[in-house]
Amino acid sequence: MLKNNNDLSDYFEYFPDVEIQEETSELLEIFRNGIINKDKDGVSYLQIDYIDDYKDWERILIFVNRIFDKCGFKFVRSEFAHTLRFVYILCRPNEKINPHADYNVRQFASLNIPLRGKCQVDFYEDLPQGIDSSKDSIHMGLQHYENPILLNTNKVHGVKNNTNEDRIVLKVIFFLHSFELLKQSLVEEVRIFDSIPWYGRGKLASILGETKI
Repeated sequence: MLKNNNDLSDYFEYFPDVEIQEETSELLEIFRNGIINKDKDGVSYLQIDYIDDYKDWERILIFVNRIFDKCGFKFVRSEFAHTLRFVYILCRPNEKINPHADYNVRQFASLNIPLRGKCQVDFYEDLPQGIDSSKDSIHMGLQHYENPILLNTNKVHGVKNNTNEDRIVLKVIFFLHSFELLKQSLVEEVRIFDSIPWYGRGKLASILGETKI
């Protein structure tokens, strides 16, 4: 049985009025210069990490930080920015990503930024304990998106590209903030720690627009 999207508030938060055309062109340029890999399920991806790929990671953060502002997030970015992982997902025509939840990756949520093609995400019923993915999950609904969308990646979701063009999405992966806490940060300031010693210090603080108190 198909559930109405109004019943999926614990699965996603969509930002339909957030315009990202300027950031999209810059983020695509970084993708074009990267080396695409495939995971065990055949999904094409480009992963950018803070330690291993700092130069590109920093470039991406500049544009992602702008998108955070446009979405209205009120979290303290210096607390967790270095833990963010950026993953480009390339889904070619008629490819799909089977229903899955990201338990094994130990991520809470991702902000998906559409960069090319017709983007949508399908949502499914939770999987039985101990199972991370399934082709037989019960479909609950879907969401098309042309603007950023925040996903609860511990809920079962999947992708189908039933078009004739590539679909490229940048996933901004959160490891410290739950989906619920991220939604709360759209309403009020959210902090994880009472204080952090590096707040307002170094180049990263400058990128984030945070100054020493």
